[in-house]
Amino acid sequence: MNKQNRRAFLQNSAAAAALVAMRGVAAANSISEARRRAGSHGASVVDTPRYDLLLKGGHVIDPANERDGRMDVAVSGSKIAAVEKDIPANQAAKVVDLSGLYVTPGLIDIHYHIGHGGAPLNWFAPDSPDLEVP
Repeated sequence: MNKQNRRAFLQNSAAAAALVAMRGVAAANSISEARRRAGSHGASVVDTPRYDLLLKGGHVIDPANERDGRMDVAVSGSKIAAVEKDIPANQAAKVVDLSGLYVTPGLIDIHYHIGHGGAPLNWFAPDSPDLEVP
């Protein structure tokens, strides 16, 4: 096993700190460059997205709120933050294209089995050795 002395530990720590600092400077430069480019094209850069998730272009069916049509659904945390005709994609951290799919709230699978009962587990092939009931 390789033991480090104090000098080697300090040198390695200084090198690691320098790498972290250089990486932070590079990230800051790339953010400022993105802002500069966006400003020169009339666009805007969103530092922190307004929504965590954007479900884009799905057919929303929500009878409780009288909605039935193509809409976008924005989610923040675990809550629906907005349901609108067109929410810009740059306002969300993640965008999922739901074109051609349905979006509806409140569907809960209530299918439940309470124990076994009725026919034995091997009713369809009682002589099969692979389907022995314990």
